[in-house]
Amino acid sequence: MPNPGSLLAVWQRGIETERLRLVAPGPALTQAWEALHTDPQVNRYLYGPQMTAADSWRDLAFCIGHAALRGFSMWAIVCRSSGDFLGRVGPWMPEGWPGLEIGWALDPRVQGRGYATEAARAALTWTARHLPAAASAIHSLHPDNAPSLSLAQRLGAQPLGEATISGHQYQVWVSALSDWR
Repeated sequence: MPNPGSLLAVWQRGIETERLRLVAPGPALTQAWEALHTDPQVNRYLYGPQMTAADSWRDLAFCIGHAALRGFSMWAIVCRSSGDFLGRVGPWMPEGWPGLEIGWALDPRVQGRGYATEAARAALTWTARHLPAAASAIHSLHPDNAPSLSLAQRLGAQPLGEATISGHQYQVWVSALSDWR
């Protein structure tokens, strides 16, 4: 892994795609982050149906802290034309995680428009370029989350197996980062 301090500045610059800006999350996103993470449609696949506003706050703080410790984390997905918060995407690897992950979560009201694909592709490309020692990235997906399983397939990821993460069972898919360099 590169030096987290030097990588952090690169990560904080974020990414711009045709329709999206991937930006470092911060306190200004607290309410939008909460709305996403307490939405039952999102929550059931990430943390279970009981995520509270306090849990969401801790999740946002976790992402910000992860960036400080690793030099990278999830970005907030923002629509370039409207400025609306759409979700989150990005690389992360918390201590004890089964591998370097590119994860995502998108507001259900904007699903089906290609935003998650666009954001995940940008995150994979960034990760491949800026973490050159990493051979692959995983995607831990709830087995009933058809949209995310479909996205993993569109990204060219391959099923790897299953893992228990934070007490929940997930399918683990893997993307070869050499495909994104």
